[in-house]
This record gives sequence, structure tokens and C-alpha cells, in this order.
Amino acid sequence: MRSQLLPSVLVCLACLVSGCAPTPARFGGAEFTEGSIVRALNAVKANDEQRARVLGAFEVARPKLEDLRYESVSLRAQMRDLSPLAEDYIAKTDAIAARMGEIAAEQTRMEAHLVRDVASVLNARQWDRFVDFFRAPLEDPGLYRGQPENSERRQ
Repeated sequence: MRSQLLPSVLVCLACLVSGCAPTPARFGGAEFTEGSIVRALNAVKANDEQRARVLGAFEVARPKLEDLRYESVSLRAQMRDLSPLAEDYIAKTDAIAARMGEIAAEQTRMEAHLVRDVASVLNARQWDRFVDFFRAPLEDPGLYRGQPENSERRQ
């Protein structure tokens, strides 16, 4: 058990330091999923052309983002399987950490392109509301989940 715990701890530390925790695309405080994008587009009153362009950009980016996420998960599993007593442990750990850093950089670039694509489709007011929508999980979780703003869910 101890031999499997150390690699996991190292991966977690590497992820924290490099910011490469494998997650779905994120924007603001929420995951950037098809459902959340549709709810955001409803909230900003996007027209049909805007919807098609935003969802099209997401569909183009999604397969690659998912591939990167799964590769990162696979790398973490490889890290867990390493024995810290093996002679090549440090070299293998370094290689995995380097690849995880590359994945994090690629995810960040792809997410930035996706956000730029969305911002270029919406007008300034819509963009501000879109950003606010994705901040909602931090400020008003009900809004993000499709409930009315400032919903009173705890009764």
C-alpha cells in the first residue's frame, strides 16, 4: 500500500504545482459542458446563428479535450503502478510529470481558443452575461443549474 501511495502523492503535488488537474473544460467556476453552454446561451438570449456557432466550436474542441483528459487519467494510473524502489522510478516519474505538464498546457490553449471563439460570437452585453452565468456556481448555484436567479432552495 505504501509503495502505491507515494506515486499518487507525487502526482497530486505535481498537478497542484503545475495546475494540470485533469478536468473537463472549465470557464469561470463551472464546467464547460454542452448542457451548461445551452443554459448560458438561453440566459444571454442568443439567436440561432450564435447558438450554432458556439455549439459548433464546442463540438470541434470536445473530442481533443476529452482525449487529453483521458490521457492524463491514464498517466496518473501509470504513476500509481510504479514502484518507488525500482531503479528507473525517478526517470519514469520525470517522464510522466513532463507529459502531464504538456497536457496541461495543451488543455489551457484549447480552452482559451474555445473561450475566444465564444466571445467573438456574442455581443458585449451577451458576453458579460455569459461570463456571469459561469461564475454563478460560486455565487448562486441555482442559476447555473437552470433554476431562477437567487432561488430559495433551502427551505
